[in-house]
Amino acid sequence: MKRRHVATIIGAALVATAGTAGAQDAKVAEAKAKQSGCLECHAVSSKKVGPSFKELAQKFPKQGDKLFAAVKADKDHQEMLKDVKDDDLKLIVNWIASL
Repeated sequence: MKRRHVATIIGAALVATAGTAGAQDAKVAEAKAKQSGCLECHAVSSKKVGPSFKELAQKFPKQGDKLFAAVKADKDHQEMLKDVKDDDLKLIVNWIASL
């Protein structure tokens, strides 16, 4: 009986930690998006110059790799992203695709 309780507590702790890590990753990704200039043309929920991040998430649901390729190939983004590291861009697009 004690093993079952310990396993339950450990499982609950892992789930809670994963949720916190996901929230932290989202905050870091959003900060990177702002720092990289993404939020000059895009917003999370509303259209600005470009589509909202939520629109992009609908177009590329859970497909950060495809969104990454699309952003890299888009001529409108090339100048803005010239100083952005691929790892940072991957973090940003994976966050966008998860919205």
